[in-house]
Amino acid sequence: MLDIFLFSNFRSISMILILECGSTKSDWVLITNHGKKISFSDHGINPSTLAREDINLYIRTGSERLPDPAKVSRIYHYGAGVSGIVQQELLKEIYYTYFPNAVLSIEGDMLAAVRATLGDEKGIVCILGTGSNSCYFDGTEIIANYQGFGYIIGDEGGGVDIGTRMIKLYYSDSLPDQIRHQLDKELADRSVFVKKLYSHDKPNRYLAGFAPFAAKHQHDPVVRREIEASFEALIKNYLSKYPENDKLPINFVGSISEHFKGILTETLQAQGLRPGKFITRPILELEKYHFKELQNE
Repeated sequence: MLDIFLFSNFRSISMILILECGSTKSDWVLITNHGKKISFSDHGINPSTLAREDINLYIRTGSERLPDPAKVSRIYHYGAGVSGIVQQELLKEIYYTYFPNAVLSIEGDMLAAVRATLGDEKGIVCILGTGSNSCYFDGTEIIANYQGFGYIIGDEGGGVDIGTRMIKLYYSDSLPDQIRHQLDKELADRSVFVKKLYSHDKPNRYLAGFAPFAAKHQHDPVVRREIEASFEALIKNYLSKYPENDKLPINFVGSISEHFKGILTETLQAQGLRPGKFITRPILELEKYHFKELQNE
């Protein structure tokens, strides 16, 4: 969806562009100190996985949807795959081509989650999407960061872990028949499944694709117990390690935390932890966070 506004007096308007980028989708928001905006979604921008030509195309295309890119004073790019110097330099080169007068800030998706849930307050934040990530923020910076080691080793609490658990339940004949049969089309032939998994170009997303099955049947006792076990592992291995975890609420960002909010809340409480905010679209909160910055100018 595209919200459009017209600029009648550029000289009196300050503009900030915010991008929250995943590998498959990016959300763009241009805000002004007058409270007006343009917002839209476009291709994902991950400099660790995309070719330079693709990144250039997506940023150029996005810039063409804005009224005057040269008037943008600041850009905040939050996203995956930006930790390396090479990736950051690549983004800078491309952004400055289309936004020549902007000051660019490149941050990871973890800081996006922090600012979306905590603002500038201290606290604990966890991202639960395809994988999982978490941190402790002291109000100024992230000082502790525990996360899974990718879909092969861990990512407890994320979609890959939950989806993998559903597959294991299927092949161990642990699911009730009326539920198990719903997976026959994909899993009945074990050799076909194994070949598909190990030849898939994005096996993590393939495995996470079984998480919606878990969400649909989360009230079944067998399925529920596996979901609880995934969240218990997340708490034991990561969330329980943070300072003040018994005092501060734990905030969540991502689709998994939203779809399994009830079970996640109960699992946290059973472990003596307190759930905080649950957010599915950080860009909406990032817009509010950076609008305050404009108001203070």
